[in-house]
Amino acid sequence: MQSFTPLFQSMSQGAILLTVNRRLSTYMQDEFAKQQKGVWQRPPIFPWQTWLGNLLETYQWRGLSDHRLLTQEQSLKIWQTCIYQSSKAMTLNNTLHLAKQAQQAWNLLNQWQVDFTQLETPVKEVQQFLHWRESYVSQCEKKHWLDNASMGAHVLNLLQQYPLSFPENIHLLGFDEIPPLMENILEALQEVQIHRESMASINQDTHLLKVKDQKTEILLAARYARELYNQNPEATLAIVVPDLTSRRGEIENIFKQIFLGLEGSPYNIAAGQPLAHYTIVHHALNLLELNDDMLSQQQCTQLLLSPFILHAQEEQSPRHLLDVEMRRSNKCYWSWASFMAQAQETCPHLAQCLSNFKQVINNTPETAKPSEWAEHFSQALQALGWPGSLGLNSEEYQVVKRWLELLNTLGQLDLVKGAISHYEAYMQLRFLAEELIFQVKTPRTPIQILGLLETAGQYFQHLWLMGMEQQTWPQAASPNPFIPIQLQQQLDIPHSSAQREYEFAEITTKRLVNSAQTTLVSYATQIASQPCQPSCLVSHYKSIDSLPLCDFEPPERVLFQAKQLESWQDQQAPCVPKNEKIRGGTGILKDQSACPFRAFAHYRLHARGLETPTPGLDPMQRGLLIHKMLELVWQRLQSQEVLLSMPHQQLTDLLRDSTQAALDKYISEEYQQQNPRMLHIEQKRLIALCEQWLALERKRPPFKVIAQEKWQSMDLGQLTLSVQLDRMDELAQGSKVIIDYKTGRPNPQQWFGQRPDEPQLPLYLVAQDENIDALAFAILRPEELSFKGISKEENCIPQVNAIHQYKDIPQEWDALVSEWKNRLTQLAQDFMQGKAQVNPKKPPYTCQYCELHSLCRVSDYAYNA
Repeated sequence: MQSFTPLFQSMSQGAILLTVNRRLSTYMQDEFAKQQKGVWQRPPIFPWQTWLGNLLETYQWRGLSDHRLLTQEQSLKIWQTCIYQSSKAMTLNNTLHLAKQAQQAWNLLNQWQVDFTQLETPVKEVQQFLHWRESYVSQCEKKHWLDNASMGAHVLNLLQQYPLSFPENIHLLGFDEIPPLMENILEALQEVQIHRESMASINQDTHLLKVKDQKTEILLAARYARELYNQNPEATLAIVVPDLTSRRGEIENIFKQIFLGLEGSPYNIAAGQPLAHYTIVHHALNLLELNDDMLSQQQCTQLLLSPFILHAQEEQSPRHLLDVEMRRSNKCYWSWASFMAQAQETCPHLAQCLSNFKQVINNTPETAKPSEWAEHFSQALQALGWPGSLGLNSEEYQVVKRWLELLNTLGQLDLVKGAISHYEAYMQLRFLAEELIFQVKTPRTPIQILGLLETAGQYFQHLWLMGMEQQTWPQAASPNPFIPIQLQQQLDIPHSSAQREYEFAEITTKRLVNSAQTTLVSYATQIASQPCQPSCLVSHYKSIDSLPLCDFEPPERVLFQAKQLESWQDQQAPCVPKNEKIRGGTGILKDQSACPFRAFAHYRLHARGLETPTPGLDPMQRGLLIHKMLELVWQRLQSQEVLLSMPHQQLTDLLRDSTQAALDKYISEEYQQQNPRMLHIEQKRLIALCEQWLALERKRPPFKVIAQEKWQSMDLGQLTLSVQLDRMDELAQGSKVIIDYKTGRPNPQQWFGQRPDEPQLPLYLVAQDENIDALAFAILRPEELSFKGISKEENCIPQVNAIHQYKDIPQEWDALVSEWKNRLTQLAQDFMQGKAQVNPKKPPYTCQYCELHSLCRVSDYAYNA
């Protein structure tokens, strides 16, 4: 391993070490500490930007500078304001992206010491930037503000006018390139020797590994890391991932699996994530988005299920049950009063928190300073008891601490922004949380998973460099749109050209390969179905097709196989007691036929999936409306003869009145008042659909309606069911037909077989004491209005096939009825006897829309593999 002893000896004699970033400073401080004994003084190791800030503070302390240094957030806010004021057509949200790009351009122009007269160009974007920049500089000069971009030039000017005393030697470490401004500052340090520490190569072995795809690449890297750790827990390994931030989740999941079973984690992923993506902050932002108007069902669910609201643990069950009940109502929005009334009945602690929160948001001012909004947001969260009554773990504690600092950052915008609205303050806070990349502090580990820039200046025993495909490395050029491209290329500004990216990638690759004793470089041969080749920067290394790794067995599988297990196939539920009342109607037989376990879970365990309210009317409500509307229409008409003789206007009035009556029955008054336009559209749709359907009914042979929505009780073995048929018609020759309204896509073939998919109509037939000669679906869809079914004789109903037109069923009507009765009775008996095996009729299609997967664990069965 590389020795830093000469460098540390120079520092002990007064030299300063300046690093490219904070990570390298921390790394060098740790390396310095390893060589010390007893008590020692903190070494003078600083990141470059921190050191510049210290110089500015020195001049300020001496009274030679009265400028105030802005934070990045304050600077960005000024840019945003300048852009917003330049075009009233823009919104504040639209200006955020432009402000970030303008701030980046401003930083590059300062770092490369560009004379702004060089930006004179007819390019519209550049001219616009110069206009924004003029406004930005004017504000900063007027109020004696400095940002991080212009601090270097200001410090350089002070150094040239008022030289400071420095140590004889200053060492630079980790800088792959030095911008012109940094060069000028270093030149201004009189009588100081500047030493650019170049990393000596310690590489002894480098191989190029090709892998199948990116997931395999991560899995191999994790297995390689685990094997090295098993051999020597002290060995250092760096796994370098160019796009680490975007792939962090996938990498973390795989490494957790490979290192399962160890006490403590020997690896660390050196890539944070936006603060807003941490669960506890995500909940906080969602809670602050609530207002004193309506609450969506999703917001109600968040309030009920959030573990970060006071007494969430004590009221966990009632809060979850209340969420279930509210979902069943299919209401997308709730007033505060109705929601709090619901909570008060079963969740008094939550109701009190909501009452406290309501008091805070009722006192929300129209406008206030950012610092006042920060205090307001803090009070709102305190009213809800955020972050909850449970103790925080180490990660959550650090995240909450950083959140409080973020509120302080919001308050610091007072310096650059006056009073703002609640919406602007909230959006600013959310933006800050999304932009702030936060990494939880963890103990230093031997295995480090790093991005490309985090490795600068560090040495490792082993290194794995991933993602070296020609499509991704070198990276594509991405010049800043507010600086003329020709000028960027002329000054060799980062990301300005493909040649610039190639040179940077070449330097970075060489540094990485030389920073470890053994190096593996890998690339995927396929990404998103596209073939890949290795980058030209690594293709010359000796290629290998595999690694000599031991066979890998996932730790959970090893633990599982080590257990002595006793298998028990439990497919028999208790029989239904004679005194137990089963409610469910024809749905019991439908579920028993589809999968016996489904019927057991639904009608004996009462297990149901969570419902999701949908805007407007759901399919069930629409089905009820069409059923009720047609029931009322035929109550008046009674027969086809009356339908044919009724005047058009009278029929139109009947349809309108029937539709309104159906809406009044199934749609609450509150819903009708809140959604009048939508219900008006629904009423027009129902009337138009019914008119088209009655036109079809006119073309049938003569009939009269003799029963509608008829309830009756029937016994199938030991199971008693209550069934309700939609309609029964009597034809001219005296034969009777059972009709069932459907708004979906039913098929009569679903009635047949040992396990019928739709046993409803056959059950209605079996339940009747009188002879029935036909069964028919009445399909009511705008794109399809028709009858489908089966009849005893030909031409019973248009489009309904006679029995002899079906195959694989009895060709005699009485035999078919008898078969239906036997099969339905058998299904009923199976249910009553507790037959509850997981046995879907047509896997995986039967299971596609079932909500019981986690309960029945159908994925464990071979047919689902």
